[in-house]
Amino acid sequence: MKKGKPMNIRRFFPMYCAMAMAGVVSANYLVNGSFEQTFSGGAGSVYNGAEGSYGYGGNGDGTGSYVPGWGTEEQWGYVWNPSGSGANHFSSFVGLYGVSDGVAAYGAFGAAAHYFGITQNSGAQASEGDTVRLTFDSNALSADYGLNAWFNAKLQFIGGGDILLTYVNTPQDVWTAQTVEVVVSADQAGKDIQVYLKGAGVWVDDVHLEIDPRTPGLAWSPTPGSGEELFSDTASSTTLGWKAGDDAVQHDVYFGTGSNDVANGTGGTYQSRQTGLSFDPGTLDTSTTYYWRVDEIDAGSGVVTGEVWSFAIGAETRDLYADTWVATDALDRALPNITACGPSRPDRIPGMFYFTWQGGHNTPGPHDVTQILAANPSNPAWVDGNGLWYWWAKPEADYFVAEDEWMIRRNISMLTDAGIKVLYIDATNSFDYRPAYMKLFEVLHAMKFEGYDTPLKIVFFTHSFSADTTTRLYDEFYSQGTYSELWYMMDGKPLILGYPDGSPYHQTGGSVSNDVRNFFTWRPCWYVNHGGTDSAEWSWESQYPQGYSYDGDTDRVEQMAITPTGARGPMSREGRSYSSTTGQPAHNSYHLPVTGTEGDGLHFDEQIERSLRYDPAHLFITGWNEWVGGRWEHYEGDGLDGVQHLGVPVPIGGYYFVDQYNQEYSRDIEPMEGGHTDNYYFQMIDAVRRYTGVEAPPSAGGAKTIAIDGAFSDWDLVTPEFRDTLGDTFHRNHDGWGTAGPYINNTGRNDFLDMKVARDATYIYFYAKTRDNLTSYTDSNWMMLFINSDQEHATGWEGYDVLVNRYPGSSSQTTLEETSSGWSWTTTSTAISYIASGNEIEIRVPRSLIGQGSGDDPVALDFHWADNIQANDDIIQFGINGDSAPNRRFDYRYQTSVLADTTMRSNGFETGIPYGDWEISTAEAYSGTHSLECSEDDNGGIYEELVTEDLDSFRVSFKYKLKNTEANDNLYVYY
Repeated sequence: MKKGKPMNIRRFFPMYCAMAMAGVVSANYLVNGSFEQTFSGGAGSVYNGAEGSYGYGGNGDGTGSYVPGWGTEEQWGYVWNPSGSGANHFSSFVGLYGVSDGVAAYGAFGAAAHYFGITQNSGAQASEGDTVRLTFDSNALSADYGLNAWFNAKLQFIGGGDILLTYVNTPQDVWTAQTVEVVVSADQAGKDIQVYLKGAGVWVDDVHLEIDPRTPGLAWSPTPGSGEELFSDTASSTTLGWKAGDDAVQHDVYFGTGSNDVANGTGGTYQSRQTGLSFDPGTLDTSTTYYWRVDEIDAGSGVVTGEVWSFAIGAETRDLYADTWVATDALDRALPNITACGPSRPDRIPGMFYFTWQGGHNTPGPHDVTQILAANPSNPAWVDGNGLWYWWAKPEADYFVAEDEWMIRRNISMLTDAGIKVLYIDATNSFDYRPAYMKLFEVLHAMKFEGYDTPLKIVFFTHSFSADTTTRLYDEFYSQGTYSELWYMMDGKPLILGYPDGSPYHQTGGSVSNDVRNFFTWRPCWYVNHGGTDSAEWSWESQYPQGYSYDGDTDRVEQMAITPTGARGPMSREGRSYSSTTGQPAHNSYHLPVTGTEGDGLHFDEQIERSLRYDPAHLFITGWNEWVGGRWEHYEGDGLDGVQHLGVPVPIGGYYFVDQYNQEYSRDIEPMEGGHTDNYYFQMIDAVRRYTGVEAPPSAGGAKTIAIDGAFSDWDLVTPEFRDTLGDTFHRNHDGWGTAGPYINNTGRNDFLDMKVARDATYIYFYAKTRDNLTSYTDSNWMMLFINSDQEHATGWEGYDVLVNRYPGSSSQTTLEETSSGWSWTTTSTAISYIASGNEIEIRVPRSLIGQGSGDDPVALDFHWADNIQANDDIIQFGINGDSAPNRRFDYRYQTSVLADTTMRSNGFETGIPYGDWEISTAEAYSGTHSLECSEDDNGGIYEELVTEDLDSFRVSFKYKLKNTEANDNLYVYY
């Protein structure tokens, strides 16, 4: 096998490669003997400009043509049929999409990508139930050339049917043989099969296409699919189904939890002989793998023994009741409770703009704007290169890449704790970052299967070349039904943000097919709402006062966006400190506001309050995981006349940042290292809780004395049960961005699951249960219990005035320490009784030592468990090392009296100001029927009363649009 010479990816070189086609098994298609076809691509290059991106590919004969657009079949392989080719001749195409003069090219990771395809000209076909298998070998060049090697393989059934696409990503220098296969469906049967291969940083050889015919007499096509993982909520509704083997008239069903028993028909696995093609196994156990088989019986009583299939039911889901946790951030802002938020409103959908591009463009660094400015603000040491990527600051979890599973699990946990329900996945620049989004969905699925209760669903957000990008997403993801349980559905279809006929604003591209058009519910979306407040267009970022998308069918605002900084912050000079009343503060030499307000959330707060007034169905929050942006050169003819950076015009040859720059001009809500830490995260949680409402806090059960004896059975009936995230002791070991990393964090040790508190007249008792057996009490920072005994954040250390079990003296006696201010602890007892056994621990604390008096209720305290933190006097340790229950700054609240949600204080409400000068500004009526209606005009006042007796809830709106004609007048609602 002949292989081409290595290439320099900073300039274009032709690529030459050879592929071999070996013999395959017999079916509808047969290759007699081995076959080798040498092919080569013509010179290729990339043009990235305002009109779009074009790849230049060879036709296999030394000529070539421009292939416009992305996501089309030409991108996968240019079908070429040289004259005189025989039935077994494979047409071939190689195109090189490289890097020209340092300009990043198309392709995941921005590396040189080699596109080539093979097509069986005589038309390989298969029958329903046959297995079509593609295998190939490869040699990745990633170690020598700094490429992240990747490969896609696609089997297409021409004329209809699904397309199978499998993604392979391995960092090794040499790959083992890769295999992708599919069982042919009815739609795919009898269709010509084409094979397309696409990759970057790899050579491919030894390509085999095989078709294994289905054994005619076997039962086949099981439902659930063999090896499928089902979430626990399907345990009571799973029905088994299959397709009958040829000539079968009856079916013997075997079902059980042991594969050998099912295979041998032993252990009570035989269920029934039946004529139907489905079987109800009854209610299934969670965290269990099931095995089953179906033997086919023909009219002559002949038996064809079936294959053993399997499926698994995931762990039972655990609601953490995170919206009942309490917290106070570094700015002393406490999260609102049910009195402020009201009860939970499930129809409010907060969603997060989620970026997956870290590591997707093979960019060097990391280069950090904040560090560069800190080192020399008057002459920053920028690295040469147009479009070079910079981090605006260092994230709390370092300079990560998007496929780091530790990061993904952390993000899912933090966003779920915050109440986010939808992730809007960034594909706005035509890159979809498939390796990263597939890893994200894989981990999200795995966490749900493990029992993690998260509402998170996914929506892709497209814009540039929207139709092409959506078509690619449909081909590679949606058409396969991949992770369909994660799709966010609207009007019975997956929601997609984009433009089926291309964006009308720039980089339009083509149109989608009818199949793609009809598959989705579409919403156009860009950073501003172009259509005004009556438009169906969504926005993801907008200047205050931000617009909204209005749904006339439901008489409701459908969507609004909120973000910590102004639209295109560093270009518009609207940062985190900007407000509509005071504008943007002046800068210091580090381009931070002289007011020192970059961490205070002023702009974010203004946008939040406006969105809450309109109460949209969808609240779009920007953003999470962005962190990086390009530093771009302003050059003649770039169409950006008058472009500014921080309010200063950029000269030709000068540079500017678009979306991210530094702490002031950035919009990540994810915590940063130092700086404002997690202020924006908790500010967002405040907004989400007021938007969606919260669950009622749990109330303490009755008094109960607990024996500190290690039996733990006396805790069984104690309520409430406080819960923590399962699996958040996951260890980290992953490369970072560029030369950063590898990042290794093995501090996860004792994984908290369930916590309880009990009380009697003398003691308060604390209990914790972990996933696995506890480590030794001699370990450092082992199973520490922090208590905020007065529920005041201003006292103690971060509100905690008591610390229990920092220094256990034995397996039965431990310490209690107190502080009145800061991390300055004084030991007040070394005789606190405790017992740890297996995966449980119980501690008894005298009430008198933690400010809870003695005897009768009430009892009111907040508490927090932590294990294996790595530094003192740093509450951020609760979010990055060991395990913490609950997560980060959150606390559990234990109290014998609980807050009630807001109720009506009187029967009815009124609107209006006596003699206020309000006018009806339009005769266009809203369509709702549950509003108060009033036609008063001008200074007669606007008054109506609605009787609220026996109503669970009510809403105030107005039949007509109103205009305030006196600047000092406001419209109030009284109740």
